Amino acid sequence: MDEEESDVTNIQVCSELPDNKLTPYFNMKDYYNHLEELFKSEPIGDFGSYLGYGEVVTSTNALLESNPQLLRHLPNGFTFTATTQVAGRGRGGNVWINPKGVMASSVLFKMPSGSSIVTLQYLCGLAMIEAILSYGSDKPGEGIGYEDMPIKLKWPNDIYALKTEFYKDINDKNIFNETVEGDDQKYAKISGALVNSQYLDKTFHLVWGCGVNVSNFAPTTSLNMVLNRLNELRQEKHLEPLPPYQHEKLLAKLMFILDKFYNVFLKSGLAPFLPLYYKRWFHSEQKVKVDVEGSGRNLRTCVIKGITSDYGLLIAQDTNTGERLELQPDEWHAVSTWHWKLTKDGEEETGYVDELCGICRVAFDGTCPNCKYPGEECPLVLGGGCSHNFHLHCILKWLEQDTSKGLCPMCRQVFTPSNEKAPAFMELQSLIDGHRVMRERIQTEGEPDFEVLDDQAEMES
Repeated sequence: MDEEESDVTNIQVCSELPDNKLTPYFNMKDYYNHLEELFKSEPIGDFGSYLGYGEVVTSTNALLESNPQLLRHLPNGFTFTATTQVAGRGRGGNVWINPKGVMASSVLFKMPSGSSIVTLQYLCGLAMIEAILSYGSDKPGEGIGYEDMPIKLKWPNDIYALKTEFYKDINDKNIFNETVEGDDQKYAKISGALVNSQYLDKTFHLVWGCGVNVSNFAPTTSLNMVLNRLNELRQEKHLEPLPPYQHEKLLAKLMFILDKFYNVFLKSGLAPFLPLYYKRWFHSEQKVKVDVEGSGRNLRTCVIKGITSDYGLLIAQDTNTGERLELQPDEWHAVSTWHWKLTKDGEEETGYVDELCGICRVAFDGTCPNCKYPGEECPLVLGGGCSHNFHLHCILKWLEQDTSKGLCPMCRQVFTPSNEKAPAFMELQSLIDGHRVMRERIQTEGEPDFEVLDDQAEMES
């Protein structure tokens, strides 16, 4: 079923690959042939081996994450792709229509509790840009020309391409702007992504959705439009033109890279990927204005240094004081001025409230997937011991699990709400108290599940 309970989506399960006449805009045989070529003698991995396709759908993400009964039965790495979305979704609840030519795909990740779920979006964005740059190559670390595409990651996971009017030389792929506003002047967005999560059967079910403009020339640019300009520059150097990007081949490449990346990510988190992430992004040593108070009056000039490996917070250094800041985007005030949640020594200095629920990743003015109530009808629960915020019914569903042990699902600290004890929070408080009693019993009996740090009980890593 789709988002509305009255709407039924029929899913046809094929024991054999369908004839191309049934899927004229996506060739299943080509996709699996490309996937087999990439894995060669290895068995095909989890990602992309099970593929769903729809010619016209509402949203690839919605069809998965809005159907928990379906999610329970789908394997890790299941991928759903479509030719056209009529209600594509983005961060903050934005909705749009994407026409033919945009590769809209969603991938299911089934992750155990305690995994680095917060930084998964960074891994996926990196995998997407690597698929674009290594397109057509079956040798790790070797490109066949697509590595000259002038594309960059914009933190956290959008992908931008240099506008063709600024693409004068193949080496322009290495152009970096000193300030953030230069990015929007010279580059156009070609890919965006979001992650939605649910906690089902003691496992996180995360759906990463990504759209990349492969061949549609409107409204700004596409991969193939930029590739056409690259081929013109290659011709000047007497190099052969590169074939255009294709949906099937690009998706197969993305699945191959995701499979390799994810196996490392589960063991070691984001840290091993940071050098490559920095190589692909805009922002090293870029100057930004940080609006600490949100008033627009107290601006601090900072230089971007990187991101934290645990939560993907932006690391910036104040050019005047040398102070290290950890920043999380709130909203765009102006192209060159960013509003942030500012953390110092692990403590929040401003009244920042994340715009998305930490569990379902739906905007707080949207509809809670657990109670189906919109906006204020499902109260916002503000984390007290940490800075993570949730829909009431999402955090209730999490805390109902004995394995949650009363910990925040994002940072694994003891979860305590900062909200006043209103009637709507009675059940929440009861669950929290129950977990507290259980933790005290475990500690009294000497079981080593927890240790006390700074008056907060945390799980040992």
